[in-house]
Amino acid sequence: MNKYKKLAKNIGFFTVANLASKVLTFLLLPLYTAILSTEEYGTADIITITISLVFPLLTLCLNESMMRFAIDENDKRTIFSFGICINFIGVIILSILLPISNTIPTIGEYYLYFIFYYFSYALYNAISYFAQGAGQVKQSAYIGVLNTALAIVFNIYFLAVLNLGLVGYLLAYCLSFSISAVVLFFGGKYYKLIIPPSRFDKELCKKMLQYSLPMVPNSVSWWISNSSDKYMMTLFVGISATGVYSIAYKIPTIFSIFSNLFIGAWKLSAAEEFNKVETSSFYNKIFQMYLSSSFIIVGALITTTKTLASILFSKDFYSAYLFVPILLLSAFMHGICEFYGVIYTSAKKTERLFISSILGAVLNILLNLLLIPLIGGIGAAFATFASYCAIVAFRVIDTKKYIKLEIFKLNNFTSFLLLCIGVSINLINVNYGYIMLIGILIIISFINRNIVIIICEFMATKIKEVRIIERKSNND
Repeated sequence: MNKYKKLAKNIGFFTVANLASKVLTFLLLPLYTAILSTEEYGTADIITITISLVFPLLTLCLNESMMRFAIDENDKRTIFSFGICINFIGVIILSILLPISNTIPTIGEYYLYFIFYYFSYALYNAISYFAQGAGQVKQSAYIGVLNTALAIVFNIYFLAVLNLGLVGYLLAYCLSFSISAVVLFFGGKYYKLIIPPSRFDKELCKKMLQYSLPMVPNSVSWWISNSSDKYMMTLFVGISATGVYSIAYKIPTIFSIFSNLFIGAWKLSAAEEFNKVETSSFYNKIFQMYLSSSFIIVGALITTTKTLASILFSKDFYSAYLFVPILLLSAFMHGICEFYGVIYTSAKKTERLFISSILGAVLNILLNLLLIPLIGGIGAAFATFASYCAIVAFRVIDTKKYIKLEIFKLNNFTSFLLLCIGVSINLINVNYGYIMLIGILIIISFINRNIVIIICEFMATKIKEVRIIERKSNND
């Protein structure tokens, strides 16, 4: 299969698997803001980001290794069984830490739900990552849709019908992840791959750990850049303010949906095409397509920030729109970081990920400590943006030894400058600002018109194919 068509096919499957779950965020957002208080939502977010911190520590990032090695290794039994084994050990360790958790505000009270949430999330991710690496992207996609449907049903039932509040919120996701993991495990017949540790290929296990272990400090550093601001917001300005700030992330999540779907599919294609004759050309073409699409999507979101906030946020949360524009720029830079990160994982040089990530994490902490006490959420958002810029700068220079991506183009610089101007217009609330933002979006779309043309041609081709099928069906 043509490498471009295969990438497009994988993006399609990742879209099916993940788009619905991301859309879930917005379908349920009015429900959350209507039923949960700012304090409850802040607590829910602290629990979620704490799980995202302990996850790489307890799993040793072996899920990433399961996917990468399943692409080009034949011993699927060792890969799957070793990964599942490490995940279960992580759950046992987390359960043993019960006395410590009781000393952590907001978590001790919900410890059992915390454990259940972690276990179901870890198991679901392990099986899904392996399925993707083993070439069963379609099956993983279908389970993603099931997971979303279950989450919607359980959220509505526990929150709107039973009125369980924060407990209902946590329980909904625990059950959706658990059921989806079980269905994928038996539906994919992965139980046939389970073998005892005595039969593991020790050399393969060692290679998997060598690949994944450097990603642990990298993941922790990413967590610091992504989530430490919420802990510091809680410390300096309170859990209610953290709830409002956390809601602000939901609009940038619209861009993150696109970015994560693309990067998830790109990881597979990038690994398969690495070290081939046309690797550099292929990487650069995909990179420019990704950048052009990102400029347009982020530009559109910056333009419509206040409109989206008025629809998605209830009155108590509406002030969150002030943080959104800077967080959109942060999400944009995070996407570029991830694209460059794929170069490291494709080259199996995961230790290089840590150096850049720790640089961003240290900068993020220092800026959060300096800015949050002074300007609150705006300071936290700016600290996140600055840390991602530092990571991008490092990776642009460091990855040249593997693949040189052409990021410093006039079109890219101009588009980014226009995004920054759009953010400034939103923050200072100038007269006729909306008209100015629309003008900026039009200019960005014109500069990056090539991707618009590609998308339009693709849609026209698909429409034509559908019409041909309909004609054949009618003739028959």
